[in-house]
Amino acid sequence: MKKFIITAALVAMPLLGFAQKEFDKFEDKDGIDSVIIREKLMDMLGDIEISGTEEAKGYLDNVKSMESLRVFTTKDRQYALDMETTVASYLKKKRMEELISINSDGKNLKIYTASGTEPSDIKELLLLSKDAKENEVVLVTFVGDISLKDKKNIN
Repeated sequence: MKKFIITAALVAMPLLGFAQKEFDKFEDKDGIDSVIIREKLMDMLGDIEISGTEEAKGYLDNVKSMESLRVFTTKDRQYALDMETTVASYLKKKRMEELISINSDGKNLKIYTASGTEPSDIKELLLLSKDAKENEVVLVTFVGDISLKDKKNIN
């Protein structure tokens, strides 16, 4: 049994380490604008001392638990199609739930999430926005542990 558990853990490790690696190909490409915020910066932001409400401190704790935030935008038709295909392939492999789908005036927006341990926790978020008029695609990916619990009473 011990061998089985060790073997299963070793097999699963690459799957955990390669979360969202499919989207790495969009980094540093001419024709794709990108903003990538990595875990180190999130940790640094989470360490900022603030004098404010407990809710604000809670948000900073959430920032510290984020692993990455990536935003890719393009008007290049080839890259736009590649982003859409990559997202579709990624969603087939991952267990993500579609939260919202909006289609209005040539604009299409879909948001998917993977929950954490609690229903109010977000482990991963993926947003894909297509604007047919502007021929623009925006892809936002986020990985981390964000808790929405007790945030609903903030003004």
